[in-house]
Amino acid sequence: MWHLTEPCTPFSVTVLESLDRERMIHSPPGVPITRPPAPAERQPPRPANMFLLWARGRRSPIKDKFATASTAGERRRVMATLVPLAAIDAALDSDWAVRSIQNRHISTILGIQWKQAPAFERARYAQLQKAEAARHRQLYPEYKFTPSRPAPS
Repeated sequence: MWHLTEPCTPFSVTVLESLDRERMIHSPPGVPITRPPAPAERQPPRPANMFLLWARGRRSPIKDKFATASTAGERRRVMATLVPLAAIDAALDSDWAVRSIQNRHISTILGIQWKQAPAFERARYAQLQKAEAARHRQLYPEYKFTPSRPAPS
């Protein structure tokens, strides 16, 4: 992978014809332009865990329920149909009902629902996760999870 470290000039446009011209035109002067990694260079995705498999189809319906709620009271009523309000008030900031629903709110709702899910449902997703892990091993035999290290402070 290479980086263009100089500002874009007409000369660099002619020399680096493989770069996308639109990205060059719309890049601010002095900002280096980087090429995204080729598909073969990208790191494979991590295999989905039980919670991610379980939550996969549940985000959109929750967001749709909140799309029609325009006031804080309506949002609290919708939330009460999903999880106990005491759990939400403890997990989220106090003004969650005032703003529109955000992905972090949906994640909190899903997390509470997952913890309250019956054991048989969690066991079903444990089996799905094992199957997903086996499929992932077939697709990416060289994959090894390497967590990024935190930057020194």
